[in-house]
Amino acid sequence: PPLPNDFRASLLLMFHKTHSCLRALSATVDSLFSDLRSVPRHAEEVARQESEVDRVEQQLLVRVFRDDSLELARQFQYKAMLQRLGGISDLAEDVADEVLLIATKRMA
Repeated sequence: PPLPNDFRASLLLMFHKTHSCLRALSATVDSLFSDLRSVPRHAEEVARQESEVDRVEQQLLVRVFRDDSLELARQFQYKAMLQRLGGISDLAEDVADEVLLIATKRMA
């Protein structure tokens, strides 16, 4: 469904933060094979970016449900879309945590 114009900037920010999270995940995985000592730093960046995505997601959800011009069905469609997008960074954080665990075991 087309998103109202006043939500687009925040949604674009959420896309950018998600992309940053995935770039950090890529660096985390790459470090597993090249520089084990940098894995924790990259994994922390994934967690930081994931938190940023969560923050933007929550702000957008509040705005969606406060917008009286949107029908309830449309609000729930936007909610599902935002939660699925937010799920990408959640999964990235889960993967980064697993990579960190592997790196920790390999360094021991």
